[in-house]
Amino acid sequence: MTECKKRNIVVPPAVIQAVLSQERVDEPPHSFYKYPARFSPLFAREAIKAFTQPGDTVIDPFCGGGTSLVEAIASGRKAAGFDISSLAWADLMETAKLEKVESKFDTVEEEAHYLRNLPGEARSCFETIIHRTEILPKERQRRFVRLILLSVGQWALDCKTNVPTWPILRSEFCSRVKLVAGQHFEFLTQAAAMNNMPRCRLTQMRRIINCSSENSHDDGRIPDDWLPAKLVLTSPPYPGVHVVYHRWQINGRKETPAPFWLANSRDGAGEAYYCLGRRHEPDLKTYFDRLGKAFSSVRGLVDKNSLVVQLVAFS
Repeated sequence: MTECKKRNIVVPPAVIQAVLSQERVDEPPHSFYKYPARFSPLFAREAIKAFTQPGDTVIDPFCGGGTSLVEAIASGRKAAGFDISSLAWADLMETAKLEKVESKFDTVEEEAHYLRNLPGEARSCFETIIHRTEILPKERQRRFVRLILLSVGQWALDCKTNVPTWPILRSEFCSRVKLVAGQHFEFLTQAAAMNNMPRCRLTQMRRIINCSSENSHDDGRIPDDWLPAKLVLTSPPYPGVHVVYHRWQINGRKETPAPFWLANSRDGAGEAYYCLGRRHEPDLKTYFDRLGKAFSSVRGLVDKNSLVVQLVAFS
């Protein structure tokens, strides 16, 4: 056991082992879309298990792909997350009847900005699938299809030099729709059982807030009876580290904002917007100012008995 003497907090060996784990992240739903710089679900799971009880609230002020929120809900906790990027919480889709998705394939306005550097064959395939989503009766089903399309696009284009052909893209999409629909249904079933509620009510266990956590204490979208949060579990953008949160890199140094187009979302701004500041700024003043404001604001959501667990390194 590792002990924090000031608070007399005992860190179980399982948490330390999870921190040091180098296992690949390939379990659903974390594998649906590989958000950049995510941390291990095992780490989140063990930290939540060690430092909270069922019914407690877990907050992540930089929730990214939602690893901490997904694990909190799966463990019977309430989850609230903030992130400035509209792509960040793509994994946390609402529950939906997915059986019709498998048998059918919101058009979105085409803008040159979002299609920049997007290879023609990939664009043609994605446009066809997006158009076919109109057949689906539920908005939640259409969002689910876009999530799958986002994962296919990432698989096919991000950091790749050779683009798959139209038939290969279509085949990969069809395979992922069937696989992910089944995996997501199984995950929701298990999470619902853990929370002793129907699958359709699981959305009541989480709040996903698309804004900066610099104003989290004034946001008001986390219910009062959820607070104070028992655990803040997070990993903010690191100072001076180059991470492309809002683009895919194609053919070397070329970048495309196509992920926002596929997700039917809007590109917020440049790299500095998502990384809290420019990585070449002297002393990283903007980064540390914004990070300080974020954690100062989060103080309004916790009390003296709350715990902050922050991951400060990744491979």
